[in-house]
Amino acid sequence: MHPFQAQLARTVETRGCEYLTLGRLYDLRVRKDNVLVLVLFDSEIEIFELEDVMQVLKMTAEEVRDEMEPSAYGHVLKKNVSDEFYDTEHDILPLGRVAQWLREEDVAIRNGKEGRPHWITAAGGVYDLTDLEEPASESQSKLVETLLSAPGSNPMPRVFLGDHNFDDALALIEPLKIGMTLPFGSMNMPTTSLTMPNGILEAQKFWPVLPEPTLRTFSRSTILRTEKISWKPSKACG
Repeated sequence: MHPFQAQLARTVETRGCEYLTLGRLYDLRVRKDNVLVLVLFDSEIEIFELEDVMQVLKMTAEEVRDEMEPSAYGHVLKKNVSDEFYDTEHDILPLGRVAQWLREEDVAIRNGKEGRPHWITAAGGVYDLTDLEEPASESQSKLVETLLSAPGSNPMPRVFLGDHNFDDALALIEPLKIGMTLPFGSMNMPTTSLTMPNGILEAQKFWPVLPEPTLRTFSRSTILRTEKISWKPSKACG
């Protein structure tokens, strides 16, 4: 099978596999008895048990670990080894997946209607608020209500207008982060840089997957001008 056809078949086969939030990914890694391996698949990361990866690649555990590199989600299998994993014929399905990068158009249709999940964008990130629980305190309850008031879009302007604390809002939804947003109309995930329209990029709390380490140190108020720069995620895939 041609690599493109294999990838297309893989995408169709796993399209019901749900995106995990950072919190769910952490829970899965902590609670799972077996060691988990993160494998790059196109713009996404899929999660497999170490034993399955060893079997497909015919590697020892130590050899698999030697082929891993750090990412925002933990150590992930290098791209060339990840490609080899998918090029090798097998019927192992992932335990779950994380999105990494999402288009704003993809977020917009997750508006909580007709059984769809409730996604929002904030500070350049994408968050799944479908399972967001209402806190006990009245102040946080109002903050949650505000965050939920703009499904499929960015509720942060309403957070400011409601006189809520921006940092408190981000801290509340951080475990529910799925990935980062691509500019409207973008089709490709950034690799070494992210090209932004008008050359303006808000240096909000940068996603650690970006390779330039200096970008992560900018404050939220910084504006950087440069040329570069099926559904609920609480369920795992089976």
